[in-house]
Amino acid sequence: MKKATVKHLWLGAFLFLAWQNMPAKETSDGNLVKNSGFEITDPGKAISHGASGFVADWTPLYYPAQGFKAGLSNDAATGKNSVYLENHLGKKSLTWLSDFIPVSKSEKLLVGFAIKTEKLQAGKDWYKPGVMIIFYDKDKKRIAHRDVKRFGAEISEWTRFKEDFTVPAKDKIAFMRLGLVISYCKGKVLFDDVSIKRKPKKEVKAAAGGNAPQASIFPVPKVIEKRQGSINVSGLTVDWSKLPQTAGISGIKQLLTDFLKKKDIRQEYRLS
Repeated sequence: MKKATVKHLWLGAFLFLAWQNMPAKETSDGNLVKNSGFEITDPGKAISHGASGFVADWTPLYYPAQGFKAGLSNDAATGKNSVYLENHLGKKSLTWLSDFIPVSKSEKLLVGFAIKTEKLQAGKDWYKPGVMIIFYDKDKKRIAHRDVKRFGAEISEWTRFKEDFTVPAKDKIAFMRLGLVISYCKGKVLFDDVSIKRKPKKEVKAAAGGNAPQASIFPVPKVIEKRQGSINVSGLTVDWSKLPQTAGISGIKQLLTDFLKKKDIRQEYRLS
């Protein structure tokens, strides 16, 4: 009986550790961020717009005793809720932190969010509101952070952004948290509909040079000469058959045509 109890303890510990290191559960659209629309509150706590500390799977880091504010707002991009940070002094950095998300070094991600600001007085460099990702080791000790995007101008209407992001190549990185911040500047910032998605391997490969067209294969114009009466006329020709047939080719072709026109090279001798 005693041995069975010990085995059960070991099994329980193993299952707990395995659960801790399981990949974050994705939503149907691949979003790794829990409660990404801020519609879920902690059990037993009612929604109270203007208050904080009860948004499920999110942690506010601010200083209420000094008058700084962080909470839910009914001004939302979608649904009923968004979260906000309000800095009236232009001091300190206020943050909403997501739950921990397992991640690997050098992983390719797509970060999305909706943002809106009110009476923003941003400073230089990172003295602005924005979105960042904080990285942790296997013991969930903070080891690095990187900005996704910062905003220095007022955004008076809800605006959506999507940004490509690459996890730093640090061996110790095991977890990340999404950080919604306003740093050392005055004003109010609201966030909604946040997301982190892993980029599909095929998409990453194409972006890295798999099957995607590269600038190096753009056909180089060749100089030609043509006899016109008693004089030689110089021009350029481009073999368009060597250009990948992808979206936007006609636009590229037109740009090159316009450029060559400015060089006063006659069209009929320029392109074939």
